[in-house]
Amino acid sequence: RDERDELRDRLREEIRDEVRRDLRNELRNVARFEDDESFSIMTPFRPVIRGVGGVIEKLVAVFVLGLIGAGFLVFAGENMDAIAETARRSPGRSAMVGFAGSFLLVPVWLLGALALIISIIGIPVAVAWLPLFPMAAVLAAVLGYITVARNAGEWLADSGYPWTGWIRKSNPVFTLVGGLLALSAAFVVGHVVSIAPFLGFFSGLLFVIGVIVTVLAAQIGFGAVLLTRGGRRREYYGSYDADAAWAAAMGMDVGKDSDTESNTEG
Repeated sequence: RDERDELRDRLREEIRDEVRRDLRNELRNVARFEDDESFSIMTPFRPVIRGVGGVIEKLVAVFVLGLIGAGFLVFAGENMDAIAETARRSPGRSAMVGFAGSFLLVPVWLLGALALIISIIGIPVAVAWLPLFPMAAVLAAVLGYITVARNAGEWLADSGYPWTGWIRKSNPVFTLVGGLLALSAAFVVGHVVSIAPFLGFFSGLLFVIGVIVTVLAAQIGFGAVLLTRGGRRREYYGSYDADAAWAAAMGMDVGKDSDTESNTEG
């Protein structure tokens, strides 16, 4: 019995020491964390670092998208013209098609893969379908967004604002970069505003506006890409010209009158 009591007392002491040691370490970690948060030299500069970092991040994104857009202009300029006209003249229709296409991407991808897998001949095609379809969808979304940005840049070039003088419609790269900056303006301003204290609500509001603008631009562009089959079907962006229609109708009437007169004379 004495040995059991000694063993029990020894275990109690060891457990108490272990608990005290753990509590002491936790208190030291908490105190060190509070010191780092409260008395760090970099604490006053953290909002500035975050804000400047966010602005640089957006500018880098604009630079990268500008390079991609320049490649599209070189290798698919006519396709971009068709997509741009569709997005400009039918933004509502393009947006609806874009939203519908975005919701149907995953079902189409899965059903297409399933249909190819069921057919024995389509199994090799399904292996290529699984990665290529998402890549094509992302490429279409990027192309549409860049094309809408180009339209925005052309609008800014015609707006006459003092700070848009460098945007020239004769240079599509300038209009593209100007449009990308315009679509990213809410994010950039939001990061700048976040540097100032007590303006978190306004910076958050600007970020929400930036997200809405980005989503709308992407969906309009994506819908225009779908409507024009990647810019290959130009009939989708042909606008209704009332004067041309009237002239065509008059021409048909004239033709009918001339046929009637010739038949009468005969």
